[in-house]
Amino acid sequence: MYTVNCFKQSKQIEKFYDLYHKLYLDIWGNYDNLAIHMGYYDSSIKSHEESLLRLNEIVFDIAKIRQNDLVLDAGCGVGGSSIWLAKLKGCQVIGISLAKKEIKLARKFSKQNKVNNFVKFEAMNMINTNFPNNFFDVIIAIESTCYIINKLFFLREAFRILKRGERLIIADYFFNNLYSLKERYYMHCINKESSIKLCSFEEFENLMKLSGFEDIKQYNISSNIRESYEKGITKLSKLTETVTDPLLKKEILEEKKRNSLELFCLNKKILQYGIVSAIKI
Repeated sequence: MYTVNCFKQSKQIEKFYDLYHKLYLDIWGNYDNLAIHMGYYDSSIKSHEESLLRLNEIVFDIAKIRQNDLVLDAGCGVGGSSIWLAKLKGCQVIGISLAKKEIKLARKFSKQNKVNNFVKFEAMNMINTNFPNNFFDVIIAIESTCYIINKLFFLREAFRILKRGERLIIADYFFNNLYSLKERYYMHCINKESSIKLCSFEEFENLMKLSGFEDIKQYNISSNIRESYEKGITKLSKLTETVTDPLLKKEILEEKKRNSLELFCLNKKILQYGIVSAIKI
């Protein structure tokens, strides 16, 4: 059951990710790891590229993924995490995304990386899939639930298609409890500028419980992704000096504005980045 807003949001998401392809793949040359998400920085990281793969490692370690698992990558982007997981674990992965251009690229990249026998990509809405009940061993969602207006729709769908005793892992943005009008204003701006709909850790946990999930754990990794923002903003600033296409320059400036606002809110502890895990009992 969908509202008109859900359909409108789908179109916004497709448009938003079309921009991301251009910025993070074509311009940044990010074809080695195909990551369209934040990087995780710790003492072992020596480059931004390493930080992107490190976030994959953190998420998949929490998920405890095994070789015989069937994994759903919900909101798979251009397939970076799915391809990396298939190469690392040799498990079967299905990636889904609303954006048809993403799926086309993901299929192309899986063939180039010679994992197309392990990975399958489909254009599908993650709040209304066509998978049977009790189908997946693991569901991961990296920076995709933030685009869902009614997150309960996704969580109930995830509960339906996940096998009993198995795992749901989400890495995404959340907001802290907002006590002032100014804090709520900043969060309104983030939601509007990035076409997203954020909620708090506490609200998300309650929605997970309402959907039937148990053994819910939260990991706040805001301090580990801060440098990813900082490097991204620096890179975007340099790009504006070299790009001559006025429309593309406008898009880059808008992306820099979004990143700067999010970093400001992260530093003020209005915004946080976290990983949530849960079990279908």
